[in-house]
Amino acid sequence: MSRENRPPNIVLITTDHHSYNALASNGFRRHSPGSDRLANEGVGFTHATTTTVMCGPARCAMQTGMYPSALGLPNNRWGGKGIGGQLLPPGRGVKTVPDYFKPAGYLCGFVGKLHMAGKPLDYGYDDYSQANFDGRGKNRHFRARSFDEYMADKGVDVAARPPVIDQTENAVRYWHRGVWHAMSGRLANYRREHTYTACTFDEGKRLIDCYRALDRPFLAHINADLAPHWPYVVPEPYASMYDPREFAEWPNFCDRAEKIPLRSKTVRNCWRTDAEPWERWAESISKYYGLCAMIEDEAADLLSFLDERDLAENTIVVWTADHGAPNGAHGVFDKDHRIIDEAYRIPLVARYPRGGFQCGLRSDALVQNADVLPTIMELAGLAPPPGMHARSFAPALRGEPWRRGEIDYCFMSNGGDPMTLATVRAIRTHDFKYVFNALDIDELYDLRSDPAEMQNRIDDPRCAGEIARLRKLLYKVLTDTGDFVEPFAYARLIENEEAGGFDPAAAPPPVHYFSGAHDFGLRTNCPWHFTPSKGRRG
Repeated sequence: MSRENRPPNIVLITTDHHSYNALASNGFRRHSPGSDRLANEGVGFTHATTTTVMCGPARCAMQTGMYPSALGLPNNRWGGKGIGGQLLPPGRGVKTVPDYFKPAGYLCGFVGKLHMAGKPLDYGYDDYSQANFDGRGKNRHFRARSFDEYMADKGVDVAARPPVIDQTENAVRYWHRGVWHAMSGRLANYRREHTYTACTFDEGKRLIDCYRALDRPFLAHINADLAPHWPYVVPEPYASMYDPREFAEWPNFCDRAEKIPLRSKTVRNCWRTDAEPWERWAESISKYYGLCAMIEDEAADLLSFLDERDLAENTIVVWTADHGAPNGAHGVFDKDHRIIDEAYRIPLVARYPRGGFQCGLRSDALVQNADVLPTIMELAGLAPPPGMHARSFAPALRGEPWRRGEIDYCFMSNGGDPMTLATVRAIRTHDFKYVFNALDIDELYDLRSDPAEMQNRIDDPRCAGEIARLRKLLYKVLTDTGDFVEPFAYARLIENEEAGGFDPAAAPPPVHYFSGAHDFGLRTNCPWHFTPSKGRRG
């Protein structure tokens, strides 16, 4: 096949716990050579969000193009023990990335963190590498290395590598559930090549070299292993790259709001961000952005590698994240069940020299990480299936008008686990965010006048029309996608005075995914919650 007719290669980069404001292309003064180059030679999205703030469900959404709230995935361990639990077990009839690309002749490889029930090979990937996984004898084409092998190849004495957390110096700590946790710090003799991040990107380059030699189109998914996820233990020069005094206190750092769900107040009080002054928090945040800078250098090196291999011209590169990073916003260090912008807004940049992109465009389209799958499918000449929840944003890459529906919005979710009593769904537009809390007070934020989301206006009569509009839109999204919100909860979403109120019995049963090929174990683990016949509450 001639170079002109060859399908595009695809390189996906996914980072973990990555704030949208870590990118200079989003208007912030940060060291971001990798994302800057992608945004300048492609398109940067300033208002991209995740579908959900939990790592595993978000990654399932990216692999399937389906909302995790409809797949029955409320948290990181649903239906099993350990990280990943039973998140989308293999062989349950839900298509993932390789199911779409391998029939089109693509080689599909995965490097780094997956955070699902199985390994990437179980979902159809040809090859897999992770720092703590030995893929020898299982991969089809690629000889994966362990982290120790990677270190040896780099000429690093494995025994000389310091522990990542046990010997932190000058660590900032946070208080959670009665325990002080190390949150950030610095290690003596700790270098960039000592990190799992460096290993992951190095393995990604080796995988691309392997596929290039096979002379076939490829999809390589490179997932930074727990980076820039906390603990923020950073090698030099990144640990000292930012002066903590550069970071002014977040406007919502001391958020003592009372008109929020009781659950959110409890979580906020557990985190106790006010246990240390902002100056100490700024020390940790400076380390966080140093860690982001290290990833940027890895990404920039990867782009240079594509240049050197003469692959850049015909390769789609998309960089996004599973979720954002609160870092003290609204009184929480890590994620919780509130749907706040600091946790949900993420980086998203894309480049494809042959794709007709409007290079240098900064788009405010409300795209999401789950939308990446149908987008790269369209760019590769493949048709996304009609039932996929996510939408291709390829038109936005060309500078054309794009929105998800009649109203420009994005849908976000969290929870749904009956054990946590935390079922949260939200609709965000450019102007407002409506948050539906199934068992507590709802939230409405005017993002134009209150971007820090400090004033819940759910009881403001001046907002009644907007609330009604967003509730109806949310109801439509839930029913169209088969969300597993309880039927009784639907009743609060619709107010129909002419009909004398909304009949909850008219709501559809909780999601068809809970039966047949899509049974992910909810009935097994919660027999009181679903009946085998209809999936309704027993």
